[in-house]
Amino acid sequence: MARQPDPDGAARRYFELPFAVPGQRLVRPDLGLVSMVSRGPEHSYELDVTILDAADLRLTRAGITLAHRVADGHGEWYLAAPAWAPLLPEETVEPMLDSDLPPQIAELVLPFRRQAALQPVAALHCERAAFSIRGPERRTRAVVHDDRVTVRRGGVTVSRYREVTLQPVDLNRKQLGWLTETLQAVGGTRVERLPSPGSRLGVPASGLDRWSRTGWDTGTDLEGFVTALVASRLREWLVADLSLRTGSTDSAGDLTEVLSGLRGELRGLGAALDPTWLDEVDEELDWLVAELGGAVPAAGAGREQLTAVLAGQRYLHLLDLVVQASLVPRLGRGAESPASEALGRSVRAAAEELIKAGRRLGPSSPPVDWVAMGALVEQAHAATLVARRNLPGWARKVDKRLRRVSDLLPGCVDPQLETIEHSVEDLGPQQAFAAGRRYEQLLTAQSRARRELLARWPQLENKLRTAIRASW
Repeated sequence: MARQPDPDGAARRYFELPFAVPGQRLVRPDLGLVSMVSRGPEHSYELDVTILDAADLRLTRAGITLAHRVADGHGEWYLAAPAWAPLLPEETVEPMLDSDLPPQIAELVLPFRRQAALQPVAALHCERAAFSIRGPERRTRAVVHDDRVTVRRGGVTVSRYREVTLQPVDLNRKQLGWLTETLQAVGGTRVERLPSPGSRLGVPASGLDRWSRTGWDTGTDLEGFVTALVASRLREWLVADLSLRTGSTDSAGDLTEVLSGLRGELRGLGAALDPTWLDEVDEELDWLVAELGGAVPAAGAGREQLTAVLAGQRYLHLLDLVVQASLVPRLGRGAESPASEALGRSVRAAAEELIKAGRRLGPSSPPVDWVAMGALVEQAHAATLVARRNLPGWARKVDKRLRRVSDLLPGCVDPQLETIEHSVEDLGPQQAFAAGRRYEQLLTAQSRARRELLARWPQLENKLRTAIRASW
């Protein structure tokens, strides 16, 4: 947890060393590495760090380190989130003016903390020794930071580790090679980057949240598929959220697009998900999209409204529901079955329901039956949307047949007819006559749309049934 910036130069090299290994004299005059001297108390110090997190270490598992630290009697707040850069800082420090977390830092970690309270979860004591390796004429060739860290949780020492950072300033290849070999010779292991302090806390902090790993293939079971699918959307959600919080964008369009996509995919997985959980999340996503200004970016909410929504408990509760589902999906039966089979069955079941409903329809069927037909088409479309992740060709052909049905549905139920029916009693004679003529025109158009769909239904049903019966 560096307190001073490193000098500019070539790329740093990082090493993990055994804690008890004595400090090494990295000097070899015949290579031009003449001396190794301390950089003084400004760069060599002891640092006490208190890691702050929720009880379940959700910040740490998301790759975020939040802490307050004290050196030489001076306190400061520390935030590091390299996994989320540039939306979150790789490393930033704020002076500790009081005991409250600065608002700008609190705002940045809110979507990760959500409704959980922050508390001290570990204490780190760091002893840093900083050295300059000099060549002839006292010229600095490299800078070395040697950190010994003791980690305590619940008053018990849980680990000790040692990290060495080698920052070349003016080294040739041979000098750099010798320094690297010397550190490795005493048990050092060169690493690509040093782990975050939080990741040193042990289980359950040793790994990132599962939603940060989003891969699957055609052999993945349903639970793994749903976990990865929700995790992928969740990361997109957090990126869009942070873009709004940090002012990278003033429009909620990206966030709304992600939420709409998530809502559609969850609906498509409806046959596999816990219906109670799905109903709650679906309702809350509808609310959130509306609060953000609706699905049309031009109708977006103002900055003040967006800020209020993102800070609200209802928003954070919804985010929590989705995070939990990305860790442990809310599935019904069949969680261990192959995802491809489950998705294919879901599409076929939704299409069969649609076919049954289509067969029951007639020109005089009540509007509720036609509205239900539209809902079944939407559900089948949502199922194919998800299935295209694993069964792209087959699901695309099925969806093509579904669109032929959905293209004919508009006009089969005209809501203006019901509005006119309810308003006639309040109209005068002339207004009632005009409303009656309008009603007849709309009813004729609705009947025409219904007859057209019903006339084409046998062909539509046959092609849809052929599509779903095809092998995937």
